[in-house]
Amino acid sequence: MAAITSAGATWDTAAGNKTVTATPAANDLIVVVHGMSGWASGDTSVITDNQSGTYAQIGANPLSTAGGTAGALWISIRTALVPS
Repeated sequence: MAAITSAGATWDTAAGNKTVTATPAANDLIVVVHGMSGWASGDTSVITDNQSGTYAQIGANPLSTAGGTAGALWISIRTALVPS
């Protein structure tokens, strides 16, 4: 059975890029839930890592928007396991 680990989180309403530092084990599969407040049509959220990983966004762009603050939520999955 697969184990699930929360490797980090960050959230604030300040503009700009955010960084979460995590140290996954070899052969881990990374799933990222990411969002933004103040979302406007055409805005995107891009996930990168320091091992040249690429991520596939699941669902529409954005997956969910709701509320008076125009927030958005995405789920992205790394397209390959973390190398050793």
